[in-house]
Amino acid sequence: MPPVIETRTTPDGAAGFVANALLGPMEGARFSTGLGFEVQLQMSLQITATSARANLDRIVHQHAKPEIKHLLLTAGGPDRGGMRFPGEEAIAALITEQPGLSVAAGYLERVTLHLWSARRIIEIAVESRPRPDSTRADYGTDR
Repeated sequence: MPPVIETRTTPDGAAGFVANALLGPMEGARFSTGLGFEVQLQMSLQITATSARANLDRIVHQHAKPEIKHLLLTAGGPDRGGMRFPGEEAIAALITEQPGLSVAAGYLERVTLHLWSARRIIEIAVESRPRPDSTRADYGTDR
């Protein structure tokens, strides 16, 4: 890692920057080849295993519909605009390290997690839970 030259934040701490020395120009980058420095943007977040798991549960719940039987989640792969977010894959890997990983999925029969650059496929256990449209008849039992 190159040495950190400067780190600053706004007075309220909502934004900040880190300036590092580059070891050499990045191939094809205008700033580093034309101006001698490179600019990159980043957003720091503190992600816990609990918050990562809550995000997985939220995504699964959003897709638990009668027309979807198999949910494939790609972490770290390109989105519709061609952008990749490698941090997604790091968060997904954190989730997969949790023992007994499973999701409650309503209509879903399978949930598969695809870690893009690691080229890993992880099948997540699906717990059955009552579907919102299911009806249940309670019948008396003999005692």
